[in-house]
Amino acid sequence: RERASAGTAPAGVTRIAMLGVAALVVGGGLGTYALIGGNGRPDLPLAGREAPQMRPSQEVAERFVAAETPPPELSDRDAELLGRLREIIEERPTDLQGRRLLAQSYMQIGVFAEGRAIQQEVVELQSNPAGEDLAALGEFMVVAAGGYVSPEAEVVLGRAVEALPGDVWSAYYLARALAQQDRLAEAEAAFDELAARDLPQDLALAVSEDRSRLAIAAAPEAEQQARIADMVAGLAARLEAEGGTLEEWLRLIRAYEVQGQRGQADAARTAASAAFANAPDALARIGGAP
Repeated sequence: RERASAGTAPAGVTRIAMLGVAALVVGGGLGTYALIGGNGRPDLPLAGREAPQMRPSQEVAERFVAAETPPPELSDRDAELLGRLREIIEERPTDLQGRRLLAQSYMQIGVFAEGRAIQQEVVELQSNPAGEDLAALGEFMVVAAGGYVSPEAEVVLGRAVEALPGDVWSAYYLARALAQQDRLAEAEAAFDELAARDLPQDLALAVSEDRSRLAIAAAPEAEQQARIADMVAGLAARLEAEGGTLEEWLRLIRAYEVQGQRGQADAARTAASAAFANAPDALARIGGAP
C-alpha cells in the first residue's frame, strides 16, 4: 500500500475517523460542530478540553471511548481468523507485515484500541519507522480516541508529516488538533493550506466543511445561529430526499438535540429507525443517540 503517493488512507479507516470525530470545541460553536460531532460516540469530558494544558492523554481518551462504546459483534469466522493471525504474530515477534495486517483488520471491524496497540508495535519494532507506519499509527490513535487528537497522537502525526511531506491525511488531523485546542487562526491557516493542495475527493469535502465551520465559529452569535440552522436544515432535507448513512442520521439527531429541538430530534430518530429497520446494530445506535 503506497499511502503517501496514492493520497489515500487505509480503506475504510479514514472515513470512520472523519464521521466519528469528536466535536471541535470552538467558542460558542458547539451547535455547529454537532454536525460533525460524536455520531454515537461519547464526547470527551469538557474539563479536559477547555485548556490546552489539561488535554486528556491518549490512554485516558481511549479508556473513555471504550467505556462508552459497545464492542462490535464479530462473526465466528471473523473471530477465528483474527485469533489465528494473533497467534501467528505472537510466534513471530519481528513480523511487521503480519502486525500491519492484524492492526488494519482490527480497525476495519471496529476494535480500535487493539488495532492502535498492534500498529504501535509495528512502529516500535523499527529503529527508523517508515513514514507510512507512523501515518497509520497517528490515524489509528485518532480513531481509537473517538476523533480526538491527543498530545501523543500529535507527536506521531508530526513525525509522519516530516517523513512524508505529501501525507495530506496526517496534515488534516493536525489541522483538526489545532481547532480542538481553540487555536482557530492557526487551524484556519492549516485548512487553507490543505485546500490549495491536490486532495482526494472525500478529504477535499471534509476540509471544505471544516473551513466553513471555522468561519461560522468566528462570526457574531446571531450569524452563527442562522448559519447553523441553515446547515441543519440542508442536512435534514438531503436525508429526507435521498437517504444517507447511519453516521449522517446520527449527526442530524445530535444537532437537533444540541439546539434543544426535541421534537425534530425524535422525528429524525424515527425516520432513521425506519431507514435501518433491518440493521439491529444501527438501531441500537440510533436509540442511544444523545
